[in-house]
Amino acid sequence: MRGGSGVTTVLVTGANGFIGARLCRFLAGREYRVRALVRATSDLSALAGAEVELIRGDITDPASLIPALTGVERVIHLAGVTRARNRAAYERVNVTGTGNLVQAAAAGDPARLVFVSSLAAAGHARRGSPLTEEDKPRPIGHYGRTKHAAELVCRAVAPADLEIAIIRPAIVYGPWDDDLLTLYRLASRGWVPTVPGDIRASMIHVDDLVDLLERAGRVEAAAGRTYFAAGPEAHPMRHVVRLMAQAQGRRVRFVPVIPHLLYPLALLNELLLVFGIGSRVFRLSRLQDYLHRFWTVDPAAAMRDLQWDPRVGLEQGIAETAAWYTGHGWL
Repeated sequence: MRGGSGVTTVLVTGANGFIGARLCRFLAGREYRVRALVRATSDLSALAGAEVELIRGDITDPASLIPALTGVERVIHLAGVTRARNRAAYERVNVTGTGNLVQAAAAGDPARLVFVSSLAAAGHARRGSPLTEEDKPRPIGHYGRTKHAAELVCRAVAPADLEIAIIRPAIVYGPWDDDLLTLYRLASRGWVPTVPGDIRASMIHVDDLVDLLERAGRVEAAAGRTYFAAGPEAHPMRHVVRLMAQAQGRRVRFVPVIPHLLYPLALLNELLLVFGIGSRVFRLSRLQDYLHRFWTVDPAAAMRDLQWDPRVGLEQGIAETAAWYTGHGWL
């Protein structure tokens, strides 16, 4: 039986992560019953005090998903890996794990599953032409290819009575994010390495994203659709970094880096990571991301179909995030 009456129960996978924890609090504040799927080894600090039901499970363990999905009307699937040692590690979680979840949902109670994919699954845009949902995906790197493969798995495995909605966020930022933290720290020191020809990217504040995810789970128009999630404007990354510095009362200088030096620098960074002092963003596996200049999307379809209006402006969001980092001792 699918659907139900009264309070809607939503299962969130990856619930203890940056986006997942924010989503759980957002849903609980809108009177959803929130069930958070977390692994036995998960750090639950981001969920401290949240009104959620914790349930142990792992998308790579199909048997653990059956009790998690019982009595659930909607699933928002965030669990995945963004950094891994090799293609097999990405495949195990992003593709096989997603397939496990969809199969378990198909055999259980949920009526809709929202899969949170990534801009990386679609690939980069061309100059002056932001991606739309009609563009053919051109994923780059292990992460992007496995997220795109997971999208295909969702469509292939789900039966007709399990609605699938796919959301591809652009760069997500906000409190608890540790991906862009490296840039904030570099900006605070007054210098940031950059390649010639500034990168231009679409971004979205985590609060706008969780609003969209809630709508994707609720609004009828989202069923069977794929949407990009981003603010209405793309931004030069140098401008973004200047705002990061400004939020910390600093000015920033950009140090040009020859593109051919990126590979040895990324290799050095991998070695530093062994000792816990490198950047988790600048990985060899993500190097191709830095060699493309346009990571821009058009969010018009999501804004139109889901009556969604991203509200957090970039300057406001950057400043509030910097204040949160400072207040929590991250900067």
